[in-house]
Order: sequence, then C-alpha cells, then structure tokens
Amino acid sequence: MEMIQTLSREAAGLANKVQLCCDCQDCFSDAQAHMHSLSVEEITQVARSEISDIELDLTLRRILWASQEEWRALFQRWRSSALRDIDVESVQRNVAKCMSVISALEKGLPRNNMVMYLKQSVTSFKQELPIITALGNPCLKPRHWAALQEIIGKSVSLDKNCTVENLLMFKEYMEIKRVIFPRFYFLSNAELLAILAESENPDSVQPHLVKCFENIKRLLIWKQTVGPPTVTMLISDEGETLVLPKKIRVRSAVEQWLINVEKSMFDVLKKFVKQGIEDWNHQPFSLWVVSHPGQVVLTVSQIIFYNDCVESFVSSHAKEELEKVHAGIMHHLDEVAKLVVLDTSNTRTKTVLGALFTIYVHCRDIVRDLLLKNIFNAEDFEWTRCWLTLTGALRLNLGGCPTGPAGTGKTESIKDLAKALGKHCVVFNCFEDLDYKIMGKFFLGLVQSGAWCCFDEFNQTSVEALSVIASQIQTIKAAKDSYSVRFVLEGREVRINMSCAVIVTMNYGYKGRVDLPDNLKSLFRPVSMVTPHYQKIAEITLFSVGFKSAKLLSRKLVILHELASKQLSQQDHYNFGLRSLKTTIILAGKKKQKFKCNTSGTLSETDESLIIIEAVRESSLPKFIAEDVLLFETILGDIFPEATVSKVNQIDLEKVLSTAIQQLGLQQWPAQKEKIIQFHNQLQASVGVMLVGPTGGGKTTVRRILERALMLLPVEDVLSINERESISQIIQCFC
Repeated sequence: MEMIQTLSREAAGLANKVQLCCDCQDCFSDAQAHMHSLSVEEITQVARSEISDIELDLTLRRILWASQEEWRALFQRWRSSALRDIDVESVQRNVAKCMSVISALEKGLPRNNMVMYLKQSVTSFKQELPIITALGNPCLKPRHWAALQEIIGKSVSLDKNCTVENLLMFKEYMEIKRVIFPRFYFLSNAELLAILAESENPDSVQPHLVKCFENIKRLLIWKQTVGPPTVTMLISDEGETLVLPKKIRVRSAVEQWLINVEKSMFDVLKKFVKQGIEDWNHQPFSLWVVSHPGQVVLTVSQIIFYNDCVESFVSSHAKEELEKVHAGIMHHLDEVAKLVVLDTSNTRTKTVLGALFTIYVHCRDIVRDLLLKNIFNAEDFEWTRCWLTLTGALRLNLGGCPTGPAGTGKTESIKDLAKALGKHCVVFNCFEDLDYKIMGKFFLGLVQSGAWCCFDEFNQTSVEALSVIASQIQTIKAAKDSYSVRFVLEGREVRINMSCAVIVTMNYGYKGRVDLPDNLKSLFRPVSMVTPHYQKIAEITLFSVGFKSAKLLSRKLVILHELASKQLSQQDHYNFGLRSLKTTIILAGKKKQKFKCNTSGTLSETDESLIIIEAVRESSLPKFIAEDVLLFETILGDIFPEATVSKVNQIDLEKVLSTAIQQLGLQQWPAQKEKIIQFHNQLQASVGVMLVGPTGGGKTTVRRILERALMLLPVEDVLSINERESISQIIQCFC
C-alpha cells in the first residue's frame, strides 16, 4: 500500500508539472526546433495521456487490493455463519459483483498472480452456492434434515444451525459417492445432491441419466407391492429398449445399484453383439438390420466390413476379392436405401437406417479409393486417415488433436469414433476463464470410469490453466504407460480404467485463441481438418431422411449456399457453412415426413424440390436484412426455376396474433406479423433463437406479442368470440 501511495503522489506531481507547462508555452519556443516539429500542445497531450494511463493502472490496483480484503472478510463471515443466518440472495449478489470486478481487472491489468488467486477463490466458492441455496431453504423441515443425516451418517451434524464450513464437509461426502460410481463426476454438485436427497426414490436418477450414460434416456423400474423395486430395462432417446438379463434390485445406496446397472449394460451388449455376428450369415440383410439393437447393427456391420477387407488383403487375388467386397457394399446400400424410403413412423428404425446408410457410403468410398490406388495392405496409411491417426495415438496412450475451422467435422468425428468403439464420450466446451480445478474434477471422472472426453475449442483456455492441465494429462499418461492399477491424481489415490482417453479440438480462426505449451503439444497427435465435402454430406443426409433425388438436390443446395455467401451483404450473424446446410436438410426431412402423412403415394422429384425450397426459405429468410431478401429470392428462383412455392398460411396463429396485438395496445403492422411468424417457425426448428437488431427495432415487442399469442392459441378453435374476450381479460389480469 505504501508503494501505491508513493506512485499516486508522483502521478499528482507530474500532473501539476504538465499544467505548469501549459501556462508557460513561451518558455519552450527556443527548444521547439529540437522536438521533431512537435508543438507544445502535442507534447502536453502525450504527457497527459501517459499520466492518465498511470492513474488508471493505480486505480485498478487499488480496486484489486480493496476487493481482496472485502472478499476475505465476506468469505470468513459466511464460512462461520449458520445456514439460517445467511441471506442467500445477498451472497449471490456479492459473488456476482466480485466476478464482475475480476473480469474488469483481468482486462485492465497485466497478468498477475493476485488476480488469479482471487478469481480461483471466488470461483471455488461459487461452485458451492447450489448446496448452500438448497440446504438454506427455510422450507426444510426436521424430517428433511433427518433424511440427509441418515444419508451421510453421523460424521457431520446437519440441521438448520449447522455452518457453511460443515456443509463443505458434506461436499467430501459427495466426493466419496463419486469415487464409488465415477460417472457421478459428470454431474454438478446440485444434481448429485438432488439424487442423494431422494435416494429412497430410484426415479430421482432419471433426469440425470443422459449425463452419466450415452443415450440412456430412462430406466424401466418395476415397483413391486412386496420387495424392493427392480431395474428391468434400458430405454434410449429413440425408444429402443434393452431388456437386462438379470433384474437389478434397488435395495442399497444409489451408487451401488447404478454400478450393477452399468455392469449389466456391458454384459447385455456383449451378448447381443455376439448374437449379431452369428446371425449375419443366417438372416437376410434387410431382416437382420431391423431385428437387432441399433448399436449392434452399426458395430457388427463395421466388424464384418473390416474382416472382409483384411481377408481380401491376405488373399492371393487381392484385387478381385476387394472388388467383391465393393460389390457387397453396393448391394447393402441398395437394400438400406429401399428401407429408408419406406414410410416408417418408427424413430428408432429411421435413426439406425440413416446412420447405417452414412457408414456404408463411407465404406464404399474407402474401398473405391483402395482399388483406384492399388492399395492392398491393412497397414497402409490410406486405409483411413483421421480415425487411424486418433486410434494410433490412443494405442500409444496419447491424445488426438483435430484442428481446423468451424463446421469441418472435428467434434463429430471424435463422437463417431467413440460410438464405433462403444465408448461414452463427454463433450466439454472450453472457455477462457476455465479453472484447472474444474478440469481436475473432470479428469478424476474420466480415469475412473474409462470414458472419453472431447475438450472442444481447447485453445480458448488461458495459458496458466493449460500449464496445469498439461501436468494433469502427463500424470495420467505416465500411469497408463506403467500399467498402474492405482495412481495419485489431484492429491488423491484413485484406480485407473485404461480405456480412458483425452481428445481436444482447436480452431485458430477466432480472436483469443492461444498456442498450446510445448509440453502439452507433445501429448496430442495433430489431425488437420480443413474443408468438408459439402455436397457428399448433403447428399448422404438427404438420402438418410428419405429424399430419392438426393444427388440433384444436394448439388443445388450447395450452389445456393455458395452464391448466397458471395453475393449477399456481409453480416455478423450470417452463416452459410455446414451447420446452416444441415439445419435446412433436417427441417426438410421433417417437412417431407409431414407431407407424406398428408398425401398418398410416392413423392415426385418436383414434390421433393418444393419441400427443399420451403425448408430453405423457412430456415434462411428470417435471418436476412431487408436488402438481402429480394436478392436471395432471385438466387433461389434461378437454381430452382421449375418450382414455385406458395406462401404457407398459418391461419390459427395469424388470428391469435391479431388478438394479442390488440390486447397489448399496439398497431396491426403486416411486416411485424411476418417477423413474428418467422420467429415462431424458428422456435419450432431450433433449440435456441437469437433476435438481432438495433435498439428500438422491435425485438422485445415481437417476443411479447408471440408470447401472448401462444397463450391464446390452444383455446382459439374451441371458444366463441365472447368467451375468447373473457379469457383475454383474465390473461391481462395475470400478466
């Protein structure tokens, strides 16, 4: 503090001297020629600027010291306070305020340890807030505290009088649960607490299964009148079911019976994979595809493909045998294509067929390239590149590092490889303020569960955190290299599952990206992924959702996106890359299914073109500024000259929009109505929607009108005008 005060006095003295210079400009007339033609005013301006920078730096450092002292006092007070005495809202406000100050200090000051330590302390406490909030709930009754006490035993006394410090000991209890069932590491403290607090209710795990297991949506839990409940079946997001060979009794701690579920899951899938291989030569392919679980179909088809290729390589007539493999793949593609275009409402079957078709197209291209390049050796690098590099790295206990622009398939390639190998892959989106402690928790989950993790946009993490992460990954690699059963990570001894893996993706195309430290680079094998094959991806995806004219339509779609990206104005929110293309195709697939449900017979090429045009307009027009709409419509008309799409009328929505606008006291404006309808359509097609525009452009108004309209929409068809007006008045009272 003495140094800061000294510097402050020096800065004040310099400011006085500058002011003196301004009052005595005539004293510098003789020296002006020696100042490289700078005037006194310019010299004064430079000096003032430098002094201003010094004053700003000193101000930020004073704020840093004050914030450090304030946080230390708050932290000590909170730790020693009883739960009933803590104002949770005040705590949340103070934590948010500290994080805001830290953000300003990081931007305004050079990197220094003091800011980093303050940030780590605040972030660490912030992670405990959900527990403090949950257990500080005044509605908790003695029976709730008794239930929590029973869960954790008598090591910690829990009631409304316990302190925050005691709650941190409760966190250690959760850590024990995570060690027993490592997949709990992929849940937040609040999520795990919700499970433990209702451990007697096995259904409490259902909302969190998708974070612990790959695509397990729900467990079928049979509750008997006598005896404990039993887990009998696994259910996927698509509705596919796997009956467990042995019922899992739910009569112990939640982590114990989940371990049994995990083991049974592995056992039943091994059994089905063996059965799938045995049935391959005894069932017609079209029957085999639909009579086995989806993961088995995809895995076994790849096993057979690999075996066929390797057998052809060791044959004395390698080329002829490989040509037979190619012919077999083409035959399977034809059969899958016939199944794809059938009108099926089974989501599971559609998903499996779409994935299988994509895989077989890839297999076809691989074999075709092998024949063209006369490659008949399984060890040749051309046998596949990205996956071969990644699996080769994993064999050496290294990680992989796909690098390239956004939308080139980096993350999807990793996820697909994990699925092909039957591994649970957790995708973690990295960010600049990522704390190494969070990563340490993640690594503890990975090494014990044997899962994979894909750290997306890894080079967005700060250099300081990357240095610590490098040490953590090096420790894991050393344990795998020495075939250790147990090793020390983050200060605790844990067992290691050798199938765990760390893979990262990087994109240098944005600001704020950093180079990896050399000790971290050496732990990953790089894979460059630059430009995806847009037309092939579009063709395969279109065919997988049932478009027979996929080849022609994919070419037109790619040309449309290329012309739009070149001829339309450059806006920050415009995107004509692969993600935009796939969004359009997925929307087209939904429209095609709806179209087929409303009509009989097969769709012609013109029908499919109309569906594509409608999907393109619905997914693209809402994001264009007014000046680009007409130009885009012209491009669309040039590419699809034979088809004209009439405007889709949404009569029910338009009716309630007029009512909603009237209730809100606004004017009926056709252009605004059109934007609201576009907004509604985007909400139906996308997970999230961003309203973009200048201040006063009507963004909030559009949202308010649609919100009111959707409240009215369910009753539009069943109520009379008078009843509707009565409902509207009631809604106004509650809004």
